[in-house]
Amino acid sequence: MGNRFGFSEPEDSPPPVHHPPPPRVLTKEEIEEQERMEAKRREEMDFKKLESMATKIDLWRKRIEGIDTLEAELVSSKKSDVEKSVEAQKIERNAHLYCEELLKDLFFLDEITVSQSHPSMRDIRKQHVKTLQQMMDSLDATRKRMKEHIISPPNVESSVDQQGSRM
Repeated sequence: MGNRFGFSEPEDSPPPVHHPPPPRVLTKEEIEEQERMEAKRREEMDFKKLESMATKIDLWRKRIEGIDTLEAELVSSKKSDVEKSVEAQKIERNAHLYCEELLKDLFFLDEITVSQSHPSMRDIRKQHVKTLQQMMDSLDATRKRMKEHIISPPNVESSVDQQGSRM
């Protein structure tokens, strides 16, 4: 088949090769500007992370208030010791899971690097860490109190030893 000039082209000819132009060498000023822009972008992202953590901390407060309410209801309830034990196990388990999630949030905050030039962001991060640690301490105290209400099932081996060997 011919091209627009009427000449036929060989069918097995390779497509024309287009080489990109060589990269332009950046000046020192351009490199510094790129670094400043990247640092500014990272700082903006870190600030957004701190803002999102503030929202998350508010949610944690509500969850912990719920745990505290359940604990108060358990302590004042007229339920049997067995029923209280079951409820205490649930509360203790939730408090344990919350502590694990709070620890993940502390690690998340630990990954945020705030430069010396932003003392307000450093203060916010520091306050978030302090708040999360206080929440963990509170949950650990709740867990300890709940363990006092948990009735341990009798140990099968110790009951066998007390009754004599079963053979």
